[in-house]
Parts: sequence; C-alpha cells; structure tokens
Amino acid sequence: MSSTLQSGARFRAYPDPGVASLLRRWVGCQRAIYNGKVEEDRLFAAQRLLELASGKADVKTPLDQRYAQFKDRELKRLLYEVPIHILRNGAVRWMSAKQRQLKGLGQAPRRRCRKDFNSVV
Repeated sequence: MSSTLQSGARFRAYPDPGVASLLRRWVGCQRAIYNGKVEEDRLFAAQRLLELASGKADVKTPLDQRYAQFKDRELKRLLYEVPIHILRNGAVRWMSAKQRQLKGLGQAPRRRCRKDFNSVV
C-alpha cells in the first residue's frame, strides 16, 4: 500500500481587479528576481570558463540566494513596493532549480516569461 502526503491545496481564484493588479505586479517582480539570478549565473559561468582557459585551476563562483543586488531605486523602483517574501521566493525558486540541475534531475534554470511563470509563492 502506498501513501502520498499532500503538502498543500491548489485552487483557482477570481480576485477583484484591484487585487488582480497587485498579484500581477508581485508575479512580475518575482519573475524579475528569478531572471536576474539566471542571468547572473550565466555571467559567472562565462567568467569561470575564461578563467579556466587562462590556466587558473581553482575557480569558484558564488551559488547563493542573494537578490539585493537587483534592487536599484532608479531602475527598478517597483521592487521596493513588493513584500520581501515575494522577492525572496524568486531567489528560492531559482536556487531549487539550480540544485536540481546540479543533482542531474533537470536542465539549467532558464529565463521565464509571462506565459510560464504565473504564480506567486
């Protein structure tokens, strides 16, 4: 006999237009953090390849969930209006995708667009 544990419930919500606008903004900000981490990882991978090609043997790149470097008051003011939990979860989602890649369970995290990243944790 096998049993499964259900850790949550999934349901469809029909919010009023004001709440829907707020949720869309949160989803967009979470996606911006996720995509920023993807681009940052690509940059570190390219730097690592260049350093390995130049002969450096011990090259380490950071693998963390930091996202504060993407918050810029002039460029992305919207990120300051969103609760920090939403932003943090964008970095957590990226980190879990990266861990899956490193374990061989999935491909490298890729940039997300509106059509395939429409939920907020």
